[in-house]
Amino acid sequence: MSTDKLSRENIVEYLAGIELLSLDTDGVLTDGGIYFNDAGEEIRKFNVKDGMGIKLAQAKGVKVVIITSSSTPSIGHRAAALGVDHVYLGVSDKREKLTDLCADLGLSFDQVVHMG
Repeated sequence: MSTDKLSRENIVEYLAGIELLSLDTDGVLTDGGIYFNDAGEEIRKFNVKDGMGIKLAQAKGVKVVIITSSSTPSIGHRAAALGVDHVYLGVSDKREKLTDLCADLGLSFDQVVHMG
Protein backbone atom coordinates (compact mmCIF):
# COMPACT_ATOMS: atom_id res chain seq x y z
CA MET A 1 0.00 0.00 0.00
CA SER A 2 1.43 3.39 -0.91
CA THR A 3 1.51 6.16 1.66
CA ASP A 4 -0.94 8.33 -0.32
CA LYS A 5 -3.66 5.76 0.46
CA LEU A 6 -3.05 5.89 4.21
CA SER A 7 -5.29 7.96 6.42
CA ARG A 8 -5.70 8.36 10.13
CA GLU A 9 -8.67 6.00 9.99
CA ASN A 10 -6.93 3.07 8.33
CA ILE A 11 -3.35 3.34 9.62
CA VAL A 12 -3.99 0.98 12.55
CA GLU A 13 -5.55 -1.60 10.23
CA TYR A 14 -2.64 -1.25 7.80
CA LEU A 15 -0.01 -1.66 10.52
CA ALA A 16 -1.76 -4.76 11.84
CA GLY A 17 -0.64 -6.57 8.67
CA ILE A 18 3.04 -5.74 9.13
CA GLU A 19 5.20 -8.83 9.72
CA LEU A 20 8.68 -7.36 9.22
CA LEU A 21 10.31 -4.11 10.38
CA SER A 22 13.37 -3.32 8.26
CA LEU A 23 15.81 -0.70 9.51
CA ASP A 24 18.98 0.98 8.35
CA THR A 25 21.35 2.13 11.07
CA ASP A 26 22.93 5.52 10.40
CA GLY A 27 20.38 8.28 10.92
CA VAL A 28 17.66 5.77 11.82
CA LEU A 29 18.88 3.98 14.94
CA THR A 30 21.65 6.54 15.52
CA ASP A 31 21.95 10.30 15.40
CA GLY A 32 23.88 9.96 12.14
CA GLY A 33 27.21 10.78 13.77
CA ILE A 34 30.26 8.56 13.58
CA TYR A 35 32.70 8.64 16.46
CA PHE A 36 36.25 7.31 16.48
CA ASN A 37 38.09 6.02 19.53
CA ASP A 38 41.83 6.43 20.04
CA ALA A 39 42.46 3.16 18.19
CA GLY A 40 40.66 4.56 15.13
CA GLU A 41 37.65 2.27 15.49
CA GLU A 42 34.22 3.58 14.52
CA ILE A 43 31.65 3.87 17.29
CA ARG A 44 27.93 4.57 16.93
CA LYS A 45 25.62 6.07 19.56
CA PHE A 46 22.27 4.26 19.72
CA ASN A 47 19.15 5.71 21.33
CA VAL A 48 17.48 3.54 23.96
CA LYS A 49 14.06 4.80 22.81
CA ASP A 50 14.61 3.15 19.43
CA GLY A 51 15.57 -0.04 21.24
CA MET A 52 12.33 0.10 23.20
CA GLY A 53 10.40 0.53 19.95
CA ILE A 54 12.09 -2.56 18.54
CA LYS A 55 11.26 -4.56 21.67
CA LEU A 56 7.61 -3.44 21.52
CA ALA A 57 7.38 -4.49 17.86
CA GLN A 58 8.93 -7.86 18.68
CA ALA A 59 6.44 -8.33 21.53
CA LYS A 60 3.66 -7.98 18.93
CA GLY A 61 5.28 -10.73 16.82
CA VAL A 62 6.95 -8.45 14.28
CA LYS A 63 10.30 -9.72 13.02
CA VAL A 64 13.10 -7.14 12.81
CA VAL A 65 15.94 -6.87 10.31
CA ILE A 66 18.81 -4.41 10.16
CA ILE A 67 20.26 -3.88 6.69
CA THR A 68 23.11 -1.38 6.51
CA SER A 69 26.03 -0.51 4.28
CA SER A 70 28.21 -0.08 7.36
CA SER A 71 30.21 -2.99 8.69
CA THR A 72 31.00 -1.59 12.14
CA PRO A 73 30.95 -4.34 14.79
CA SER A 74 29.03 -2.13 17.26
CA ILE A 75 25.95 -2.46 15.03
CA GLY A 76 26.03 -6.23 15.38
CA HIS A 77 26.50 -5.92 19.14
CA ARG A 78 23.48 -3.60 19.47
CA ALA A 79 21.36 -5.88 17.27
CA ALA A 80 22.32 -8.91 19.36
CA ALA A 81 21.47 -7.07 22.59
CA LEU A 82 18.00 -6.34 21.18
CA GLY A 83 17.47 -9.86 19.83
CA VAL A 84 17.13 -8.63 16.23
CA ASP A 85 16.14 -11.55 14.00
CA HIS A 86 18.30 -10.77 10.96
CA VAL A 87 21.35 -8.49 10.63
CA TYR A 88 23.12 -7.73 7.37
CA LEU A 89 26.21 -5.51 7.52
CA GLY A 90 28.17 -4.14 4.56
CA VAL A 91 25.23 -4.33 2.14
CA SER A 92 25.45 -2.11 -0.94
CA ASP A 93 22.03 -2.96 -2.41
CA LYS A 94 19.57 -2.91 0.49
CA ARG A 95 16.49 -3.38 -1.69
CA GLU A 96 17.93 -6.56 -3.20
CA LYS A 97 18.80 -7.92 0.27
CA LEU A 98 15.31 -7.09 1.56
CA THR A 99 13.71 -8.69 -1.51
CA ASP A 100 15.72 -11.87 -0.93
CA LEU A 101 14.81 -11.95 2.77
CA CYS A 102 11.11 -11.46 2.00
CA ALA A 103 11.26 -14.36 -0.44
CA ASP A 104 12.95 -16.54 2.20
CA LEU A 105 10.29 -15.59 4.78
CA GLY A 106 7.36 -15.84 2.36
CA LEU A 107 6.45 -12.16 2.80
CA SER A 108 5.28 -9.52 0.33
CA PHE A 109 6.36 -5.88 0.51
CA ASP A 110 2.84 -5.07 1.77
CA GLN A 111 3.84 -6.86 4.98
CA VAL A 112 7.05 -4.84 5.44
CA VAL A 113 7.86 -1.42 6.82
CA HIS A 114 11.32 -0.07 5.96
CA MET A 115 13.07 2.97 7.40
CA GLY A 116 16.36 4.12 6.00
